Amino acid sequence: MDKKKYIKQGENLIVIILWGVILLTPIFLMQQNENFQWRFLKGNWRAILPFLILFLLNHYLLVPQLLFKDKKRTYFLSIVALLVLLGLTFQFNKARNPQLKPEMGKPHSEIHPPERERPHHRPNQDRQRPEPPRRRTEPPRPFNFPPLFSSLLLATLMLGFDTGLRVMVRWSQIERDKSILEKENISTQLAFLKNQLSPHFFMNTLNNIHSLMDISTDEAKESIIKLSRLMRHLLYDSDNDKISIQKEVEFINSYIELMRLRFSEKVEIKFEWDGKISDKLIPPLLFTSLLENAFKHGISYDKTSFVRINMQYENAHLHLIVENSNHKKQGDKDASGIGIVNTKKRLDLLYPHQYTFEQKETVDVFQIKLSIPI
Repeated sequence: MDKKKYIKQGENLIVIILWGVILLTPIFLMQQNENFQWRFLKGNWRAILPFLILFLLNHYLLVPQLLFKDKKRTYFLSIVALLVLLGLTFQFNKARNPQLKPEMGKPHSEIHPPERERPHHRPNQDRQRPEPPRRRTEPPRPFNFPPLFSSLLLATLMLGFDTGLRVMVRWSQIERDKSILEKENISTQLAFLKNQLSPHFFMNTLNNIHSLMDISTDEAKESIIKLSRLMRHLLYDSDNDKISIQKEVEFINSYIELMRLRFSEKVEIKFEWDGKISDKLIPPLLFTSLLENAFKHGISYDKTSFVRINMQYENAHLHLIVENSNHKKQGDKDASGIGIVNTKKRLDLLYPHQYTFEQKETVDVFQIKLSIPI
């Protein structure tokens, strides 16, 4: 079942449990007393009914149709109108069922004492003015909110809770949809970068083989066989999200052997790998653009040239260092090329804020240091 349906069902379940507890609470309270009266229970439910109607209107009508559709002003005006209607309903019910009010002032017995308690007049009694009676001091009564104010306050808190619940659920849905969209976007970009990488690599390798045709036909044939192995890796292994480091190392070795056929022995080509974690998994073709960039911009036929590749594992990170002689060709504005740009894009998608990429350039050496967690 879709996750949206699960979230919606969970939200409805919370509403049912909440109002179930509210409606059943009077029954539990009455069961503790010996006198169970249905009239008292119906009276409680009748008092709760306006709040239930207000809750349902807000939950299933006002919030989704007004608040979530950017009609905030209309939503708040509707809430105010409902609260006013609730207050009028409360006053109407109070007028239909008036409660007995206690009479103001003291009882008649306290003002006029009975005849037997009145003192008889004695003629020989000293005519003195009697002391005024002392007023009885009563303890201060606790302050109670008016019933109308209490009802409106309770309704406001209830609506605030309900609106907060709906907003929280909607926010979680938006975040989930956003996460799914970002993952789909990342997958699309990764697929685009892979599809861009394969033709680019294939084109450069064919250019190398074309150069070998004029030098040695046998070496050109051998390079075609090695190219088929590389293309098999590009076509099949690159479809996986991750491959073993051993397969990536075999691909790098095959690529370097193919490059050796093109260049003379004066060009230093070195690849070092400690082989500690050959079974660990990494994204396929992650280093191919860096290798292409090194051979494309680091090899010169009339100058001393080198390409050095070092791969090591340390502290749960795979470290790659690629160095090449810095021979900027005429017309090159940037020695890094589009390959490094694409590699950075893939790293941003695969290891956001988790990798390190350093690029250094001197007069003679161009160096790239890459570290990824595995």
